[in-house]
This record gives sequence, C-alpha cells and structure tokens, in this order.
Amino acid sequence: MNVLVFEWFCGGGCWIEGVNIDSGSNSESLQDLLNQGLGMLIPLLEDLVRAGHTPTTILDSRLIPFVAERLPLSVAIISANAANDVSCCLRDQGQSCQGIILIAPEIDGCLIETIRWLGPLQSRLYSPNLDFVRLTSNKHATIEHLRSHGVRCPAGILSSDREFEEIVKLKENVSTLRYPFVAKPIDGAGSLNVVLIKTADDLKSIARSDQIRIEEFEDGLSISVSAICHRQGYELLPPTQQLFDHEPFGNYIGAKHPLSPALAARAMKLAKQAIDCLPKTRGYFGLDMILSHRGEGRDSILEVNPRLTMSYGTLRKVCPFNIAERMMQF
Repeated sequence: MNVLVFEWFCGGGCWIEGVNIDSGSNSESLQDLLNQGLGMLIPLLEDLVRAGHTPTTILDSRLIPFVAERLPLSVAIISANAANDVSCCLRDQGQSCQGIILIAPEIDGCLIETIRWLGPLQSRLYSPNLDFVRLTSNKHATIEHLRSHGVRCPAGILSSDREFEEIVKLKENVSTLRYPFVAKPIDGAGSLNVVLIKTADDLKSIARSDQIRIEEFEDGLSISVSAICHRQGYELLPPTQQLFDHEPFGNYIGAKHPLSPALAARAMKLAKQAIDCLPKTRGYFGLDMILSHRGEGRDSILEVNPRLTMSYGTLRKVCPFNIAERMMQF
C-alpha cells in the first residue's frame, strides 16, 4: 500500500507557525520539538517499509539537507517550501496514496485542522478520525466524558467556572478541592504549560480562561498505555512508565518497560474502561494515567493523545509484531 505519513513539525508546521528553523537560530525548545517529531516519524517509516508498504512523507524544505539521509531509502520525500504549500502537499499526495497517517499536536487545533485539510480524503485515514480527535483534543471535555461513564479521572473545573471563584476565596484547609492542584491547558501536548498549584496564592495567579483546566493532583507513577484500533476491534500495547527530566512535570526523556505484572494489570484494566466509552476510530493513540501510590482505587486517566506518541520508539522494540503493520489492518 502507498502510505502518506505527515508529522507536523518536520512536515512544514513551522512554516505555518512562522518559526525560523535556520540552523543559526534554532532555540532549544524548537530543537526538542523537531527531535520529538523525528523520533516518531523515522521509526514509523522504517516499520512501514519493513511491513512491505511504500511510504511518502512531507518535509519542511529547510530540514531536507539534515533529515533526508536518516530516512529509509525507499521513502519518497515531498518538499514543503512555504506555509500555504503544506496543506496543498498533503491533499495532493493524499490523492495518490491509499492510506494516510497524521501526527500533529492538539495545541491550537493543529491536529483537527490538519484532518480538515484532507476533505473527502479523510476516509483514507489510518490514524484517529475527526470525531475522535474533536473530543480527545479537549482535555476537559475528555475527562468529563470519561467521568460521566464511570471511568476514574481527576475531578476538575475550568478556570472560568463560577466554582473557581469560590475555591479561590476559600482557605486552603476548607477548599472543595484539596491542594495541590494541577493547572493545564485543555489543548496542550505533553507537559507544556502544566503547573502544580500548591497554595491559594498560586491559584489566584492562574489566568481566567476557558482554556485552563484546574484538577486534582494524584501522586503516583506516570503511565502510558497505547492502543491500536483495527478491524478486529482494538489491541492494547504493553504499558510503560513515562520518564521526565524532573517531577512531577517535565520534558519527556524516555519510557521504562516492563512494569511489574500487578502494575501492568492495573494499567490495562483502566485503559480498557476508557477506550470502551470513547468514539470508535482506527489507528494508534495513547492514554496517559496515574497509578496512585494510595492503591488501585485512586488510579486515574489523565488524558487521551489522539495520535502516535513518543512511547512508540520503546514499544516497537518490545512488541513481538510490527506495530505499523498492525495499524494498517483495517
């Protein structure tokens, strides 16, 4: 099968965001984003080739001299030379490919917009569809949806809610939510702009916005469970512990595998409960959760990532099958 793989940061998203990625002006944060993008794009392309597929990918023209030699030789590279070139490249190449896989952040609706660019070609997606992404790109809506179906998730509110005003007015020892809290953007990715709120003064500093979720903090292990949805239903991949450069929130630096059998069973049980009440889709997505130090009864789903995640690099080494090949079985 001819398969188009588009990764936002490597594929021209920086053109759209007006980011200068010339080698002399790269910031550390930008370099991290590009490295994360390549950390998902390259392994996926390699696995598609091993599975017998013929992949095509779109690359920001400024990256081609540095990236092209790292891709499998059989991958066709399409150059995106400007912001308005990206969506055109995606649609044009999608016309000639039987399958399309999108990897883009939820931030500012990037993933939703990328899916919309495809128009009628959305039927060729082998990554999560628009209905699934609409819900799961909004962390507040996702958690409230899961809680309404009996899945354990942190209690939380939007900072614009009237209840937020009442919480800020109360002293720490009588607050309706117990400190510490977590403040996070509802459309964030990873730990970007996630803040631990320890006191009422910290809470007062949070901007009043519909885009900020305030939720309970649960101390425990940060776990990721990835799933592949295909024609047989869905398949859970081995859970991994997420490692960050500092705790409780930091930059992702890797995944630890395996978990103990008891912890793995807890993670798989919670992941299944969540997936069973999410919209039907296909392709790869991830669920982030906390396995509480206070026991299984406090385990919580934190968010759903409607795309390939950084865990893919570890999972492809420990799974007894080609994950990319399984993704295309729909």
